[in-house]
Amino acid sequence: MTGRRNTEWGVSAEEAAVRHYRARGALERGRRVRTEAGEIDLILEEPNGTLVFVEVKARRRLDDARHALSARQASRIADAAALWCATRDVPPDKELRIDVVVQDKWGGFDVIENALAGLL
Repeated sequence: MTGRRNTEWGVSAEEAAVRHYRARGALERGRRVRTEAGEIDLILEEPNGTLVFVEVKARRRLDDARHALSARQASRIADAAALWCATRDVPPDKELRIDVVVQDKWGGFDVIENALAGLL
């Protein structure tokens, strides 16, 4: 799949991710947020106050999606999240987490919590 269909698929995966986090009581703080360091697909705040930065990956198979995040992308996401926090005076002791949400073309879905531990 290419072009518009990929974009629609990605948006669909983002919607599924938002529904997942909302069902857990999270509040959406941003979607497709651009920073100088790069884009963050989703920013949510959990009921306990943890800020969650989410990278969404949609691929034909879940295994492909799970392995779609390169080291360069991981670094970019962490840099973008840190920059977002810095520009909003997020307290340094605030709990932060980066999750990766993966979805396959059949709607299979998985959340990898704290997927980039140690990068924030």
